Amino acid sequence: MKYPLIAFVCIFTLVISCKSKPLSKENPHNKYGRSYAKKATGFVGKLNNTQLDSVRISLSQNLNVNIEKKQIILLHYRQAANFCISYGMIEKFIQNFINNTQNISERFTKNHNTKTLFVYTKDYYFEKYLSNTNWILDNGFVQNSIFPDNEICSGFILIKTNGEFYKYYGEDYFSIIKRLLNTEN
Repeated sequence: MKYPLIAFVCIFTLVISCKSKPLSKENPHNKYGRSYAKKATGFVGKLNNTQLDSVRISLSQNLNVNIEKKQIILLHYRQAANFCISYGMIEKFIQNFINNTQNISERFTKNHNTKTLFVYTKDYYFEKYLSNTNWILDNGFVQNSIFPDNEICSGFILIKTNGEFYKYYGEDYFSIIKRLLNTEN
């Protein structure tokens, strides 16, 4: 009887003393696991012509870009969030990571009439690496209107010319983009 009580006290003390920090934008979880997988989600929908024109015009105005009616819109998005696998990256690899995102996107979209946009928020962890690139600092429009959930630091939205769209929160998504671009409208 004495030993189970001692074991319980030791285990209880160990558990209490090993509290982890709560998840936050300042302390994101940077490992893939069950919690991350639950947050990585995709949404499918279709905009009517009026909605599609409104989205195109709003993106053009808020990001100071020109988006033609016959262009597919691909918007890569980065923000500070509770879950961010790339947050754990070694600093010397960050610029390559950013460059690879752009290069892979260009390779996938080159045979499609695509307007590719790279957008980030001011609080994104790698903001200092993006400010001198073709990434666009969000004025709040994209965060508030398209990506209001801040659980995962990365995502994209692809909007086809017929209004079909796919929005995804997650970091490993290029196979999804490739499949969507190669699927007929």
